[in-house]
Amino acid sequence: MSTFNKLLYYNRPVSLTSVPGKIMVKVILGVIEKHLRDSAVTGHSQHRFMRGKSCLTNLISFYDKATHLVDQGKPVDAFLFYFIKAFDTVSHTILLDKMSSIQLDKSIIWWVNNWLTGQTQRVIVHGVTSGWRPITRLNFRAMLFNVVINDLDAEVDCTLNTKLGGALDSLKSREALQRDLDRLESWAITNHMKFNKSKCRILHLGQGSLGYTHKLGVERLESSPTERDLDVWVDGKLNMSQQCVLAAKRANHVLGCIKHSIARRLREVIVPLYSAMVRPHLEY
Repeated sequence: MSTFNKLLYYNRPVSLTSVPGKIMVKVILGVIEKHLRDSAVTGHSQHRFMRGKSCLTNLISFYDKATHLVDQGKPVDAFLFYFIKAFDTVSHTILLDKMSSIQLDKSIIWWVNNWLTGQTQRVIVHGVTSGWRPITRLNFRAMLFNVVINDLDAEVDCTLNTKLGGALDSLKSREALQRDLDRLESWAITNHMKFNKSKCRILHLGQGSLGYTHKLGVERLESSPTERDLDVWVDGKLNMSQQCVLAAKRANHVLGCIKHSIARRLREVIVPLYSAMVRPHLEY
């Protein structure tokens, strides 16, 4: 019994919702997404869980600006931020207030309020019952999280999603970046959110970087020669060789699994497998 409960504790409590419940969630999701899109509420810097945008558009948008500055001979500092349990620490009161401020229908806000309140479930295996646990519905909570962080870059000069960057070619630009960091910290405190400062990093890009130190709140941010940004490795020289090596390694590993698992190596068998399982690793 104790072993069962211990194993259960470490599993993500995902809800096995009934079909009518899933349909209702999808309907509400569609209404919220349509309102955000039609009202142009969501800022251009927002790429998280938005239709037509993705991790790839996030990376292209940010590093296009960074490489443009580096090509001009300007050193650039890129800051990578991570929230602590982002979906789980959102204040429901703040969320509902922000939904109201963007003029979502009151019935939608009322439904979301009920949806967020007191949802629990338990698991029964061979007559052994677990305790009641809060449940998680990631897709819906991700859309609600968009509403909460939509004003994250308000009054911040050079931020993009959970990254912030700018050229450091003068003392004035350095002070501007630090002010942006202070505003982000102030936003987090106001919205009852926390940055995981032990994981937040500075990536110094380009030649002639002076390696300035910056603070998020009272803590000094650590710099890193290379960092993983949305599953892509980037170094200070904007050299993608490490990413290419790792991508090729993953692709070769999958290719080896296919080679040892498939007996009939006919073209009509291998080509679809390669296109579906190997090529995506090389294209990203």
